[in-house]
Amino acid sequence: MLEVAAQVPAHERPGDHHALLLLATRPSRVGGVGVRMRVSVRVNIRVPGKVVRHVAVRGLRVRRNGRARSLDVTVANLGDVIETSGVTIVLSARGRMERVHAELREVLPRTRAILTARYVGVLRGRVLGRVEVDGVPRRTFRLRL
Repeated sequence: MLEVAAQVPAHERPGDHHALLLLATRPSRVGGVGVRMRVSVRVNIRVPGKVVRHVAVRGLRVRRNGRARSLDVTVANLGDVIETSGVTIVLSARGRMERVHAELREVLPRTRAILTARYVGVLRGRVLGRVEVDGVPRRTFRLRL
């Protein structure tokens, strides 16, 4: 068992911060085989205080690979805590609607992420894409599929 204690600097902002914990071994001086090893573990540290939650949709674009199409949604985490974002994209054209879901993903504070959804529907040409993320105002984009 290993216990680790840490102290947060007084000037640190409230919210989530990521850090790297590095564990290293030294060879024993009492004989045997000398082995050196390093293991790093990513840890998230939450500093108490008033935090800001703010995710914004920045863009939607289509990527084509032959007949396959992917929809890339760019989201920005403008807040102070890690957000787990999943996205629903509603595509509409000529009276037809289709829903596409992008995978859930962690978005670290003050970073951007691209969430990708594979599109296998029948809509082609000019469409409207409405991006929906929980707790975020919907954004609509014009696309060509």
